[in-house]
Parts: sequence; C-alpha cells; structure tokens
Amino acid sequence: MSTSSENNTTQAERIAFFTPLNPVQSGISDYSEELLLAMSGASVQGREVNVDLFINRGYKPSNPRITERFKVLPGRDFGRVADRYGSIVYQVGNSPAHAYIYEALLKYSGVVVMHEFVLHHLRQWMALNGGKHKAYMGLMEDKYGAEGREVARRVCLVSSPKPFSTMRSATKP
Repeated sequence: MSTSSENNTTQAERIAFFTPLNPVQSGISDYSEELLLAMSGASVQGREVNVDLFINRGYKPSNPRITERFKVLPGRDFGRVADRYGSIVYQVGNSPAHAYIYEALLKYSGVVVMHEFVLHHLRQWMALNGGKHKAYMGLMEDKYGAEGREVARRVCLVSSPKPFSTMRSATKP
C-alpha cells in the first residue's frame, strides 16, 4: 500500500500558463516561448510537470514547437477547468494583449510575472474599450485629484479603444 506522499511523487504537477504567444506582437510572446521550450519535459522532485497554455481568442499560435509540446486552450474557458491545476502562472505586460490575463488573475490566485512596472496603459485601454469612461475618470481623480480627472476626461474625448502605441503614433505630427 502506498502513502499519499508516495502518490505525490508519481502524479504530474499541472500548471496553467497565461501568456500571449506569437504571432501576437509582444516581447512577452518571445520570452514565454523560450521559457516554455526550456520547461518542456521538466520534472520537479520526481514529478512530471505538465503545462497547459491559456491564450486570448482570435488567433492561433504560430510556433509549431509550442503547439506540438503543449495543449493550447482559450483563456475564457479557464473557469471550467481551474480546479484541475495546482499552479497558475500569469505573464503580464502593459498592452491590450494582456487584458484577458489581467481579468483572470483577479479571479484566480497565482504567480504573477510583471514585465512592466506600471500597467496604466493596459488599464486605460480596458476601461475605454469596455465603455467604463466614468470609472476611469473616477480612478484618475482618486489618485491625482481634479487634475487627474481632467486629464482622463480629455483622454476619453479623443480616444478610441485602440492600443496605446497606435494612439500615440496617431497623435504625432
């Protein structure tokens, strides 16, 4: 008869890994693919590590080495399978490509790898894209007072829900 500690050495550790992948234009896509290929086939204390990837809808990963080695699932379906995972890893950056990750990490605790010091442009894009202009202005006012609210009001007047880099290039002369 085996003990539970013996059973733990034979059961695989399941990790849910949230990240954009190529062809999504993000340095985090490249970083994650390199990290995942290094993790492929890994074991920890005799336990195999199985990593499933959770990506945003609207694209298929372009790297065949990733799709051959890992199960790729839609991030929006994670709630249905969350209890199957012992760990969750979130790769978070400051672009719209990470909005689905940000929303998931608010619901399910895990390890958050912050690739940016500030997530303002992600949160701004999420607010404007989600029709939450008033909430965005309120948050800016809470943090920066009347001046913050005025800046947010101006952003809301001229912004469409585009990624920040697109908005910035569109305002250059």
